[in-house]
Formats: sequence, structure tokens, C-alpha cells
Amino acid sequence: MSVIHPWYKLGYVIPHAYTDMDAYQFYSIEVIANCSRGSSLEKHKMADPAADHQLALDLGAEAMRAAPKAQAVLMPGGLWHAMHAVPLLEAEYGRPVLLNIVSTAWAALNAAGARMQHRPNPRCSKLLASL
Repeated sequence: MSVIHPWYKLGYVIPHAYTDMDAYQFYSIEVIANCSRGSSLEKHKMADPAADHQLALDLGAEAMRAAPKAQAVLMPGGLWHAMHAVPLLEAEYGRPVLLNIVSTAWAALNAAGARMQHRPNPRCSKLLASL
């Protein structure tokens, strides 16, 4: 998980666990803190949703404490159950939390523009509420 700045320049970004930190420079993202726990692809395939949720809450809180001036938290990796941690972390720290699925949904809905028939629930994430 990385705390990032500036989040509004993201556009369509889907980083993954194997992304070199230097790659974020391509997207005008400044990484100002990095928090993680060791894991593997095999462990993620068998992940417990409740444990993943707690891990997201713990890492999100750790990252926000490590970089209180960050504009957002990026929680890359598509193989963990962290979606329900997003609104909780955003409510507690007041900043957007970006997951792969949230960023992908935002990019698709943003590209749809006026063709989007239904807006996402703004309680799901600050990023989706920006549509």
C-alpha cells in the first residue's frame, strides 16, 4: 500500500504488486510512504475476506499515520477483499482510498460520460462520488 500525491492526476492507473516504485513517476504520483505485509499470490488465492478487510484497515491506518499530509492512499492488488474498508478509511481520515477495482470502475464510468445511466453510490468511495 502506498500513500500517494497527487491523486487527481491518476486517470486510468491499475498498478499491481509487481510494479516498481519508479513506475509511479510516469503517472505523476509521488509516493511519500509505503506500508506492507509479506504475502504471496498463493496466499491471496486462499485469502479470508474478514482477514483481508482487517488487513486493509490496519495498513490504511498505518499509512495515514505515516503520511498525514497525503492526498490519497493507493492500495494496489486485485486479489484481496478490501472494498468494504474503503468507506471506513475515507470517513476516518477524510482522504480517498484507491483500489484497483475502484480506479477501474471510475475510469470506465468516466469514459461513459453522459451515457452513464446510474451514478455510483457516493458512500462507496470518494473517487466514485467524484463522477
